[in-house]
Amino acid sequence: MSDSYTVLEKCLAFFSFDGEYLLGMESVDAQYRLMALALAATAYRASNGTYPGRAEDLLPDYLAEIPIDPFDGKPLKLKTLPGGLDLYSVGPEDKNWRIHFYLGRDLYEEKRVKPAREEFEKNTAGKSAVSH
Repeated sequence: MSDSYTVLEKCLAFFSFDGEYLLGMESVDAQYRLMALALAATAYRASNGTYPGRAEDLLPDYLAEIPIDPFDGKPLKLKTLPGGLDLYSVGPEDKNWRIHFYLGRDLYEEKRVKPAREEFEKNTAGKSAVSH
């Protein structure tokens, strides 16, 4: 396995999908493009001490152009939130699913870890461990 594949595996863990898991090349393409945007935003933060306020702040030093969302043909979205950034694709037009990439430890905890923990606790409530 190459180093880039290992980095890709780690990056994919940061994605959050609204709705069911998206299939197809467009969703994979959106993920790759969001990773490029995330890497540029992270490099910006390393240089400037803060995340960019707009995707355009990454031009031209960190990106030649804002990656295009394969679902709507427009630039991927960057939204500043308390604790970090929400980078996202609008997803398929016939669904209300966005593909999110959260940057920032607190934001990631709030948007990915906490909901997963709550879902796990809901699904395991009242179930006892099976002993062998």
